[in-house]
Amino acid sequence: LPSASRSSFRKWATVVGTGATVVGLPVAAYCDDDSKKKTLFAKHETGITLSFCPKAYPYVMKHINESRVRAQLREEVSKDRMAAMMGAPDEASFLAWLVQLMDAKKVVEFGVYRGTTTLALAEVLPKDGKVYGLDISKEYCELSQKAWEAAGLQSKVELMIGPAKRSAEKLLEEPG
Repeated sequence: LPSASRSSFRKWATVVGTGATVVGLPVAAYCDDDSKKKTLFAKHETGITLSFCPKAYPYVMKHINESRVRAQLREEVSKDRMAAMMGAPDEASFLAWLVQLMDAKKVVEFGVYRGTTTLALAEVLPKDGKVYGLDISKEYCELSQKAWEAAGLQSKVELMIGPAKRSAEKLLEEPG
Protein backbone atom coordinates (compact mmCIF):
# COMPACT_ATOMS: atom_id res chain seq x y z
CA LEU A 1 0.00 0.00 0.00
CA PRO A 2 1.16 3.57 -0.60
CA SER A 3 2.19 5.34 2.60
CA ALA A 4 -0.97 7.49 2.72
CA SER A 5 -3.12 4.37 2.44
CA ARG A 6 -1.05 2.54 5.06
CA SER A 7 -1.76 5.17 7.69
CA SER A 8 -5.50 5.08 7.00
CA PHE A 9 -5.45 1.30 7.44
CA ARG A 10 -3.74 1.41 10.83
CA LYS A 11 -6.73 -0.10 12.64
CA TRP A 12 -7.64 -2.51 9.83
CA ALA A 13 -6.97 -6.20 9.87
CA THR A 14 -6.93 -7.85 6.47
CA VAL A 15 -8.03 -11.45 6.30
CA VAL A 16 -7.26 -13.02 2.97
CA GLY A 17 -9.90 -15.67 2.41
CA THR A 18 -9.51 -19.04 4.03
CA GLY A 19 -11.18 -20.91 1.16
CA ALA A 20 -9.27 -23.81 -0.33
CA THR A 21 -8.78 -22.16 -3.71
CA VAL A 22 -7.59 -18.87 -2.21
CA VAL A 23 -4.73 -20.30 -0.20
CA GLY A 24 -3.87 -22.92 -2.81
CA LEU A 25 -4.77 -25.95 -0.73
CA PRO A 26 -6.11 -29.01 -2.47
CA VAL A 27 -9.85 -29.43 -2.40
CA ALA A 28 -10.81 -32.76 -0.90
CA ALA A 29 -13.19 -34.76 -3.01
CA TYR A 30 -14.71 -38.19 -2.79
CA CYS A 31 -15.79 -39.82 -6.02
CA ASP A 32 -18.47 -42.48 -5.73
CA ASP A 33 -17.53 -45.04 -8.41
CA ASP A 34 -21.12 -46.19 -8.84
CA SER A 35 -22.64 -42.79 -9.53
CA LYS A 36 -19.49 -40.99 -10.76
CA LYS A 37 -20.61 -38.05 -8.60
CA LYS A 38 -17.95 -36.02 -6.91
CA THR A 39 -18.64 -34.74 -3.41
CA LEU A 40 -16.64 -31.91 -1.86
CA PHE A 41 -16.02 -31.88 1.88
CA ALA A 42 -15.37 -29.01 4.25
CA LYS A 43 -11.67 -28.56 5.01
CA HIS A 44 -12.06 -29.39 8.69
CA GLU A 45 -13.47 -32.78 7.67
CA THR A 46 -10.62 -33.65 5.32
CA GLY A 47 -7.38 -33.37 7.23
CA ILE A 48 -6.21 -30.36 5.22
CA THR A 49 -5.98 -28.06 8.25
CA LEU A 50 -4.71 -28.77 11.74
CA SER A 51 -7.21 -31.63 11.66
CA PHE A 52 -4.56 -33.77 10.03
CA CYS A 53 -3.10 -34.13 13.53
CA PRO A 54 -5.66 -36.62 14.89
CA LYS A 55 -4.61 -36.33 18.53
CA ALA A 56 -4.58 -32.53 18.68
CA TYR A 57 -7.59 -31.66 16.55
CA PRO A 58 -10.35 -32.93 18.89
CA TYR A 59 -8.73 -30.90 21.69
CA VAL A 60 -8.61 -27.78 19.51
CA MET A 61 -12.24 -28.21 18.42
CA LYS A 62 -13.31 -28.63 22.05
CA HIS A 63 -11.63 -25.35 23.01
CA ILE A 64 -12.39 -22.96 20.14
CA ASN A 65 -15.34 -21.42 21.99
CA GLU A 66 -17.61 -21.55 18.98
CA SER A 67 -20.91 -19.74 19.56
CA ARG A 68 -24.17 -21.62 19.13
CA VAL A 69 -25.05 -19.65 15.98
CA ARG A 70 -21.59 -20.22 14.51
CA ALA A 71 -21.73 -23.96 15.23
CA GLN A 72 -25.18 -24.20 13.64
CA LEU A 73 -24.02 -22.29 10.56
CA ARG A 74 -20.94 -24.53 10.25
CA GLU A 75 -23.07 -27.67 10.50
CA GLU A 76 -25.47 -26.40 7.86
CA VAL A 77 -22.68 -25.32 5.50
CA SER A 78 -20.90 -28.67 5.97
CA LYS A 79 -23.83 -30.31 4.18
CA ASP A 80 -23.41 -28.03 1.15
CA ARG A 81 -21.92 -29.53 -2.01
CA MET A 82 -19.34 -26.70 -2.04
CA ALA A 83 -18.43 -27.02 1.64
CA ALA A 84 -14.72 -27.13 0.80
CA MET A 85 -14.91 -23.37 0.29
CA MET A 86 -15.78 -22.85 3.97
CA GLY A 87 -13.05 -21.73 6.33
CA ALA A 88 -12.32 -24.38 8.95
CA PRO A 89 -13.58 -23.51 12.46
CA ASP A 90 -10.08 -23.66 13.94
CA GLU A 91 -8.85 -21.20 11.30
CA ALA A 92 -11.80 -18.88 11.97
CA SER A 93 -11.09 -18.94 15.70
CA PHE A 94 -7.40 -18.28 15.11
CA LEU A 95 -8.15 -15.33 12.82
CA ALA A 96 -10.65 -13.97 15.36
CA TRP A 97 -7.99 -14.25 18.07
CA LEU A 98 -5.55 -12.29 15.88
CA VAL A 99 -8.18 -9.59 15.33
CA GLN A 100 -8.66 -9.33 19.11
CA LEU A 101 -4.91 -9.28 19.70
CA MET A 102 -4.52 -6.42 17.22
CA ASP A 103 -7.43 -4.55 18.80
CA ALA A 104 -8.75 -4.07 15.27
CA LYS A 105 -11.88 -2.07 14.68
CA LYS A 106 -12.20 -2.86 10.97
CA VAL A 107 -11.58 -6.12 9.16
CA VAL A 108 -11.61 -6.81 5.44
CA GLU A 109 -12.38 -10.38 4.48
CA PHE A 110 -11.77 -11.36 0.87
CA GLY A 111 -14.19 -14.17 0.06
CA VAL A 112 -17.18 -14.65 2.39
CA TYR A 113 -18.82 -17.75 0.89
CA ARG A 114 -21.31 -18.77 3.61
CA GLY A 115 -19.96 -16.40 6.26
CA THR A 116 -18.66 -18.75 8.96
CA THR A 117 -15.34 -16.90 9.30
CA THR A 118 -17.07 -13.54 8.93
CA LEU A 119 -19.30 -14.44 11.87
CA ALA A 120 -16.29 -15.42 14.01
CA LEU A 121 -14.61 -12.10 13.21
CA ALA A 122 -17.73 -10.02 13.90
CA GLU A 123 -18.21 -11.76 17.26
CA VAL A 124 -14.88 -10.47 18.59
CA LEU A 125 -14.99 -6.91 17.28
CA PRO A 126 -15.91 -4.06 19.63
CA LYS A 127 -19.39 -2.51 19.38
CA ASP A 128 -18.17 0.06 16.86
CA GLY A 129 -16.22 -2.54 14.86
CA LYS A 130 -17.04 -3.61 11.31
CA VAL A 131 -16.21 -6.55 9.05
CA TYR A 132 -16.24 -5.67 5.38
CA GLY A 133 -16.96 -8.91 3.56
CA LEU A 134 -15.99 -8.82 -0.11
CA ASP A 135 -17.53 -11.49 -2.30
CA ILE A 136 -18.53 -11.92 -5.91
CA SER A 137 -21.69 -13.92 -5.22
CA LYS A 138 -24.75 -12.63 -3.40
CA GLU A 139 -26.32 -16.10 -3.67
CA TYR A 140 -23.71 -17.77 -1.45
CA CYS A 141 -24.02 -15.03 1.17
CA GLU A 142 -27.78 -15.31 1.78
CA LEU A 143 -27.37 -18.00 4.44
CA SER A 144 -24.67 -15.99 6.20
CA GLN A 145 -26.84 -12.90 6.46
CA LYS A 146 -29.48 -14.92 8.33
CA ALA A 147 -26.82 -16.18 10.76
CA TRP A 148 -25.41 -12.68 11.34
CA GLU A 149 -28.95 -11.51 12.14
CA ALA A 150 -29.59 -14.48 14.46
CA ALA A 151 -26.39 -13.60 16.33
CA GLY A 152 -27.39 -9.92 16.51
CA LEU A 153 -24.30 -8.92 14.53
CA GLN A 154 -25.76 -7.69 11.23
CA SER A 155 -24.75 -4.11 12.10
CA LYS A 156 -21.12 -5.20 12.37
CA VAL A 157 -20.99 -6.72 8.88
CA GLU A 158 -21.05 -4.87 5.59
CA LEU A 159 -21.29 -7.20 2.64
CA MET A 160 -19.80 -5.79 -0.57
CA ILE A 161 -20.82 -7.76 -3.66
CA GLY A 162 -18.68 -7.38 -6.77
CA PRO A 163 -15.06 -7.74 -7.85
CA ALA A 164 -12.85 -7.59 -4.74
CA LYS A 165 -10.39 -5.16 -6.31
CA ARG A 166 -13.13 -2.60 -6.94
CA SER A 167 -14.59 -3.07 -3.43
CA ALA A 168 -11.16 -2.72 -1.79
CA GLU A 169 -10.43 0.44 -3.79
CA LYS A 170 -13.76 1.86 -2.61
CA LEU A 171 -12.80 1.14 1.00
CA LEU A 172 -9.46 2.89 0.54
CA GLU A 173 -11.26 6.00 -0.68
CA GLU A 174 -13.38 6.22 2.49
CA PRO A 175 -12.05 8.37 5.33
CA GLY A 176 -10.99 6.67 8.55
